[in-house]
Amino acid sequence: MAADVWFPETPDDSFKNENEWKTVLLFGQRQGGSNYSALDITDPHNPDFLFNFDTSMSDFGETWSDPVIFKVHKNSFEKKDERFFAFIGGGYWQDSLYDIYTPQASPPPGNSIYALDILNMSSNPAPSLGNDYWYITPSIEYEDSMAWPFPSQPAVMDTNLDSYSDLLLIGDVAGQLWKVNLNGDDSTDVVVNNWESSILFKAPRPTRAAESYLWQPIFFPATSAWDGQRWWIYFGTGDRANAAKEGTENRFYAIIDSNYSEPITEDDLKRVSIEGPFSGADLADGKKGWYVVFTDFDNTDSIGRREGEKTTSSATVLLDTLIFTTFQPHDINNPCLSSNGIARLYKMQYKTGNYANMAPSQIIGRGVPQTPRYTFNLDGDGKKIINLPGEVIIQDTPNIGLRRRLLWWAEVN
Repeated sequence: MAADVWFPETPDDSFKNENEWKTVLLFGQRQGGSNYSALDITDPHNPDFLFNFDTSMSDFGETWSDPVIFKVHKNSFEKKDERFFAFIGGGYWQDSLYDIYTPQASPPPGNSIYALDILNMSSNPAPSLGNDYWYITPSIEYEDSMAWPFPSQPAVMDTNLDSYSDLLLIGDVAGQLWKVNLNGDDSTDVVVNNWESSILFKAPRPTRAAESYLWQPIFFPATSAWDGQRWWIYFGTGDRANAAKEGTENRFYAIIDSNYSEPITEDDLKRVSIEGPFSGADLADGKKGWYVVFTDFDNTDSIGRREGEKTTSSATVLLDTLIFTTFQPHDINNPCLSSNGIARLYKMQYKTGNYANMAPSQIIGRGVPQTPRYTFNLDGDGKKIINLPGEVIIQDTPNIGLRRRLLWWAEVN
């Protein structure tokens, strides 16, 4: 993650001068280690080292979680308290899946969510917990639930479009989607020391080895969309660290965000892959969204059974269409195939989960596909871009017309 970060000259500085900005690059090591490093790349030909964030300061697993950097109110709504924070999940731990069915007295590394003040981390030779970086603790009722690693990138939302981060969402390998309120209506809500995490959603989880196919690990960030009345949250499941694992039964979820008194479960959602599209009647009946189970689409294309199919990307919402990719291990023992497995592209109506034909997906190639990307010019003409191993799919998209919104902003005084 690279982002422009404000480095005020004094703690009481509230005016952003041109020379107080730096471009910061923050990156981890995935399976290569348990460390994040930050560089000042304002001059890309002469980068400067800023800081390391490693196991001496945190209980990291492998640093799979891609960091994100956003602006927050640190201690108050005053300009001098605006800061740019990095948010990171604790990472992945290979021994944490398929053999642990209840929370352990000593959880594995990576079962944590961190927030880093980029300015403080860069300024202090020995950064300290509670001053330069924070472990976002679970609220009391969820203390025992933060027992699994967080390999996913956090999703940070600006829900009121004021350029400050309001909400953080991040999933763990047990299929729990955690939520952190980063903003509020009074100073007690926005103080960084008061940030707490709670569980928004719990996917089904095995209680014994015979049910191991039920694991729903979350490896990719959630996507949000506003439908004019409510926020929707979208995310899929599947073990990206073991993409060739067969015999699993993964899902894709679309849930309505709200301040629920307890976590949502599948019982609160409609299974549109069997029961049909989500409707206003379902909403009136108390349903809080919808989901699909990939094995419900068995025999709807040339591959037949869908076991082992898993999401391999965050979702994209384009106009009223929800788009994401999956990978299904297939012919994995065939040495004549260099990219074993089936890549699929899904398209569904973002509120109802409706889709045309027998299934919402199409086979687009072999190997693990990446997140679909879309680019448009000012006249509405666009391209769809999907990366596959050794291949890039580029296709024209229908013209979307002169639909424009602010994507980037610059603060001026």
